[in-house]
Amino acid sequence: SDVSIEEGYTYEWLHSDEEVIDAAAEIINSLLEGKDYEFDFLVENLHWAGFTMAKPELTKRLLDKIHYHKKGIMLDTGHLMCTNLELKTEEEAIEYVLDCVKAHGDLIPYIKGMHFHQSVTGEFVKENTGALPELPKEYFERFSFAYGHILQIDTHKPYTNKRAKEIVDLVKPKYLVHELASSSKAEKHEVTMTQMQALGML
Repeated sequence: SDVSIEEGYTYEWLHSDEEVIDAAAEIINSLLEGKDYEFDFLVENLHWAGFTMAKPELTKRLLDKIHYHKKGIMLDTGHLMCTNLELKTEEEAIEYVLDCVKAHGDLIPYIKGMHFHQSVTGEFVKENTGALPELPKEYFERFSFAYGHILQIDTHKPYTNKRAKEIVDLVKPKYLVHELASSSKAEKHEVTMTQMQALGML
């Protein structure tokens, strides 16, 4: 993915998905091509310019360009939801993720891991992007300011709808990460238990 602080507000991307994917593959290959490492190398989808998992042809483009024998995908379900600003409910979002995964057909086995959470924030994005607010001059102050904005787009909330299990059953990932936001250890336990209950794991 490639996104500047400013692009996170304007949603006007400086580079196309294809440009970002091609540049990313070049960097990845400079590190991994010709190596015989044992670890899986998984690329994560985001909702900025680049690899979003919303377009199977671009997923294939990225995978074809990565020259490493244990390549794969880390599907972030919340990030995928953020690519569709029309989603209104968790159930609609789950259906969208299922449709996007199914559209990948023969590429589904490449999804070896999942960052599992939900973010249904299309209305926020519509109301809070498209124009650039006045930002602090210093970069790290600007980054800190923008981070609060990003956290309202990519909320990392737990699933509560039991249909979430359909996503896991479809993908059958090797790795499943409950990537959930929290402000304390107690809250982390609570949101993780909520999601595990939705998955029928409790």
